Amino acid sequence: MKYLVRSLFIALLAVAAIGAGTAHATGDQFGAITVEKATNPYGVTHFYGSWADTREAARAAASARCGSATGNREAVCDLVTWANACVAAATRGVDYQWAEGANRAEATANALRLSNAVGVPGPIPLPASIGYVACTPNSE
Repeated sequence: MKYLVRSLFIALLAVAAIGAGTAHATGDQFGAITVEKATNPYGVTHFYGSWADTREAARAAASARCGSATGNREAVCDLVTWANACVAAATRGVDYQWAEGANRAEATANALRLSNAVGVPGPIPLPASIGYVACTPNSE
């Protein structure tokens, strides 16, 4: 199983996550990411990713890694799943928006478009940026 681990310095206390549908066909590949949120606004958020031939295996592998970078076995992680695609997380201020796409470029564009559409309250608008991208091997 292939694992992806990335860290992102952010001012984040909440994660908005969407999951993929439940369809399963021969040859499908499933991805899952758990997101361990920073415990303070200036901390590090960790992403633990995996992919597998079943949704359950991908979810279990990603979930098992929650808290591993910080050594916090009590960590609470959000879970994002998808199938046969790429996902990207766009950050804008303290907000996260996840989006899916057929490839990295499409997932990135969709996440940026969604994040910029949501907006962030405050006197100075912040531009969205990509914090994480992951793909199942059949969509890279």
